[in-house]
Amino acid sequence: MRDVCAALSAEADGEGELVARGEADTFYLFLQGAEQPQIVERLGRMAGKLANLRDTIGPLRANTGIYCMQPGEADLADAEACADVARKSVEKSYHNTCTFYSESIKNRQRDMATMLY
Repeated sequence: MRDVCAALSAEADGEGELVARGEADTFYLFLQGAEQPQIVERLGRMAGKLANLRDTIGPLRANTGIYCMQPGEADLADAEACADVARKSVEKSYHNTCTFYSESIKNRQRDMATMLY
């Protein structure tokens, strides 16, 4: 997993950006101020670097959930939860995925919670 962390860290090299390993094969990325196209481009480069590791550690894929924090928003636990919901909202795939947390995901999550009560 060190090689994976190094590959991700090489791309998350801006001021205030970081890569942290969560549990098992989960990594958290904090990337600074970019619009969706730039985020997707950066994640594409990261996925390419992960693909280059397949000869040494086997095939890898990146299933990415993204939550864009607003200025002044500081609750990282909520941001991580929203990104995780976005990641899990995509059907399982052998391909890399990148999903942004959106109003439709938020509404679907609220509707599911309402049905449970």
